[in-house]
Amino acid sequence: MTRAPLRVALYGGAFDPLHNGHLAAIAGILKSGAADRVVVVPCGDRPDKPQASLGEHRLAMTRLGVEGCFAGDERVTVSDAQVAGHAGYATVDLLSHFAKELPGEELLVVIGPELLADLPSWRDPERLRNIAHLLVVRRPGVTCQEPPPGWRITPLTAPYEGEVEASSTELRQRLRQGRPTDGLVPTAVREYCIRHSLYR
Repeated sequence: MTRAPLRVALYGGAFDPLHNGHLAAIAGILKSGAADRVVVVPCGDRPDKPQASLGEHRLAMTRLGVEGCFAGDERVTVSDAQVAGHAGYATVDLLSHFAKELPGEELLVVIGPELLADLPSWRDPERLRNIAHLLVVRRPGVTCQEPPPGWRITPLTAPYEGEVEASSTELRQRLRQGRPTDGLVPTAVREYCIRHSLYR
């Protein structure tokens, strides 16, 4: 008997640092039933969009946060595809990579609602529109943009019950200043930042 394809949500981002809002979004995606698995993909070092910390650090922080929150849950994994250079940084490159790595599975791309209006400016937008199924996860305090026509979109209007309003920009500032991050970032991630003098 042939099994049905798994729905795999590709959750890309800088994760600079990974915070509890990211983890809540992952939990919400799984709880919603929109995807069977979530693959978290920290982006590689990008010359067009420099990050505050190197890809190796962001990958390590993402692994620490995910392992701490989803220990033993095989539905959530972290991929080094972009940090290691196996996949290009554009979304269309990410889909091409995982189409080969996970043949036969249904791939969904997790994005925030604020990005919908920008889709026509992404790399190879016509091809991306034809191959991408976008899973739009609402973020606290972010207004949903009107999507351009012709895109396959599944909105998660209420992805999780306990909204975590956290931003990586604010957390970098808090960590730089030695201010509290309780409830906003996993302890293991905070300790990693301190140990490696990130954002200082």
